[in-house]
Amino acid sequence: MLFTSLEYIFFLPMIAVLYYVLSHRVRWILLLGASYFFYAFWRFDFLILVVLSTLIDYIAGLQMAKHAEKRDRKKWLYLSLFINLGLLFVFKYLGFFNEEVRHLFQLFDLSYSVPEFDILLPIGISFYTFQTLSYTLDIYRSGKAPERHLGYFALYVSFFPQLIAGPIERASRLIPQFRTKQTFNWVNISEGARLFLWGMFKKIIIADYLILFFKPIMDQPELFSGGHYILAMFAATVWIYADFSGYTDMAIGSARFFGIRLVPNFRRPYFAESISELWQRWHISLTSWINDYFFRPLVRKAKSKWARYAAIVLIFLAIGFWHKASWNLLAFGLLHGMYIIINRVTKQSRRKFMDQVLKKTSVIRISINVLLTFLFWTYSSALFVSDSLSHAWHIMTHLFVWDSSASLFDVPGVITVEYIVMAIGTSLFLYSEIINKKIYENPFDSIRFTGIRWSFYLAMIFLLIVFGHQVNNEFFYFQF
Repeated sequence: MLFTSLEYIFFLPMIAVLYYVLSHRVRWILLLGASYFFYAFWRFDFLILVVLSTLIDYIAGLQMAKHAEKRDRKKWLYLSLFINLGLLFVFKYLGFFNEEVRHLFQLFDLSYSVPEFDILLPIGISFYTFQTLSYTLDIYRSGKAPERHLGYFALYVSFFPQLIAGPIERASRLIPQFRTKQTFNWVNISEGARLFLWGMFKKIIIADYLILFFKPIMDQPELFSGGHYILAMFAATVWIYADFSGYTDMAIGSARFFGIRLVPNFRRPYFAESISELWQRWHISLTSWINDYFFRPLVRKAKSKWARYAAIVLIFLAIGFWHKASWNLLAFGLLHGMYIIINRVTKQSRRKFMDQVLKKTSVIRISINVLLTFLFWTYSSALFVSDSLSHAWHIMTHLFVWDSSASLFDVPGVITVEYIVMAIGTSLFLYSEIINKKIYENPFDSIRFTGIRWSFYLAMIFLLIVFGHQVNNEFFYFQF
């Protein structure tokens, strides 16, 4: 069930009405049943994996709580890691490694009899796997008390607003909210609805129209030239952000209907002054998870700066591979790891140079840093969205090979009205990022004048009604 579907538009308010009608003691049953129905609406059989992960980590948490020493808790942690990461490997990575081994055998003219694994990736498995693992890792590392109510724990794993693509929540933050008795609050409903509307607008009017332009270029780069590649990279950069942050806004808005506050996942990342800062503002729930459970333990073991640099590269390779089992995403992770290292190595010299030229608080200095960071990120977008490493490499190495006779907006299948919708949607998106200085959940809430604020909401509704039915793509992060 997509957030952008009519089924979900009816599903969400119906569950919200029942939620406030029912007694607090049984609301968890409603939300858990709704969450399982939401997931089973896509594939009922894969719901078994969600339930299996839930039971394994619930039992592991209870068993670890019985032992004070880490060495006694370790076997239960290993069981959780083995089953959860094992399932993730089988469904997400086994086919990739199998094909790479096949290619290696073919290279040496050797026989390889293992068949192809055409396994459908369970939607959201990367997200709920990391969510359940954070629970067992916290109990193992700090001896936190486990959740003894199986229903609340199952709801933590499967809460439908954030089950498919996050944000990745921690049990210590989300479960207490389920236990808290929520009273009907019109402010929550209003805030949730406005944020949901903004997320839907970003997805349907911005992201789904931008992909019409850049995907033909990324899929068949040999038919286009450098000017097309540059525009496609910029379009893809806005598309990635609009698509994923659109989903996140709709998830946070949906949860707000029940008085639940999910963690924010973005803080104006394209206004970051360095790649390091950008990653601190981008997909925050994932990067904080990686930092807490992967990066810090690695860095603590690193005794030299070169070991720390190796840890950085390893972390970003893992981030790339977490997204998708492909050489594209591994190259994307490697490139960003190198970005971070170069940024750290040159930090002092760059600072000295800039101090001689501009003041620390200079608008020009900040703008230069933001622009360079954005351009570095945009350059890497070809790796993130291309369907093959060869296509991405062709685009990244032919940016300045121009065909002056070709129109930059002559892309097959894209008509004038679609370009107009792209321009309107992207302009509104950029404007929202500029005015969102205080990180309002809905940027237009920062507009003081009610008439102007509501004119934006009505304009979004109008554009969704008129143009929203023409395209309907799944959220990009569903494939991860």
